[in-house]
Amino acid sequence: MVENPNQSLLLDNGLTIHLDDQSRRVTADRWLVSLAAKIDVPVGRVAPDVATSSGVSKREILAVLGETVTYEFVSERNFIHEDERQSVFESLVDSFLKSSKVYLARPEFPGRFVLRQFKKSLHERQIDQQRHAAMKKNESEQT
Repeated sequence: MVENPNQSLLLDNGLTIHLDDQSRRVTADRWLVSLAAKIDVPVGRVAPDVATSSGVSKREILAVLGETVTYEFVSERNFIHEDERQSVFESLVDSFLKSSKVYLARPEFPGRFVLRQFKKSLHERQIDQQRHAAMKKNESEQT
């Protein structure tokens, strides 16, 4: 049972999961029950390990990601009767913790997450550059 709907749990790897109840009423007695889980991962702390394993410099990782990247997970159930709201929220928290806590607490999670976010950012930048180049090309062809 969740005593406090907004709570923080310290993981074995030193990170903290913040669990927030973001539920809201949708009709008179019905709710959208929502759990938001967040973990702030300090990039500088794991960047040397990521740099060593990926061949990318710590400086480059920090330049792309900044000081912190945030892991986020949201689980929702809609149209829940008001009387069931608390128990549904508790089941969302329990389910999330049972399925994810062990993985998120592993020592390698922060480095892997930072590397994944770094690659994702580079990929998104590349796509943006390609779109921009295509737009410029279309503009020049139309004039």
